[in-house]
Amino acid sequence: MRYLDQLYAVYYDLEAGQFLFNRVAVRVPDPAARDLLCALRDNDMELVSRVQREIATVECKAQPTSIFIPGLED
Repeated sequence: MRYLDQLYAVYYDLEAGQFLFNRVAVRVPDPAARDLLCALRDNDMELVSRVQREIATVECKAQPTSIFIPGLED
């Protein structure tokens, strides 16, 4: 099982409720989180970009817990 770290690293911090993209935390409302995971699973980068524009970025202060996204493995 490998992540597409060359393109982007995706983590979910369970305690903080944040997604992390390349070590930048993003606060994701529940509907946006679902859309984002579906877009990543389907490798729909246009939708990923749209959802990313809808969420606010904050500095990461917590240790992330990585999540596996089906369909992105090699």
